[in-house]
Amino acid sequence: MILLLFFAPFFIAIGVLVMIDNANTQEIDNLFKKSKCEKVFYYKSRYKSICENNIILVQNQFSVDFSTNIYIKYQNILNTKIDNTNLEIKTKKELFTLSFEKKEEVNEFMKSLEDKQ
Repeated sequence: MILLLFFAPFFIAIGVLVMIDNANTQEIDNLFKKSKCEKVFYYKSRYKSICENNIILVQNQFSVDFSTNIYIKYQNILNTKIDNTNLEIKTKKELFTLSFEKKEEVNEFMKSLEDKQ
């Protein structure tokens, strides 16, 4: 009984974090549906998606701030380069490095990107 009282705050905190994460996921999914995104990849707290008019990058933290999303328009992409499990996208203004969990995911993202350009 004492152990139950001792661990109760820990289990409550875990439950709250799971609820917050699920709410974030719903908001991000809605953004991708609204933007007509085809493929969505998630790795290291970052969503990456090939959408109708651009690539959208969304950071997934405890609270999602959509004002920090990065939108890369296809016409602004100068070149791309695959480096192991990373994809480097050079635009007119800056260089973006997208990390993926597996090499197959990088290749799939790159193929979708090529189809859009």
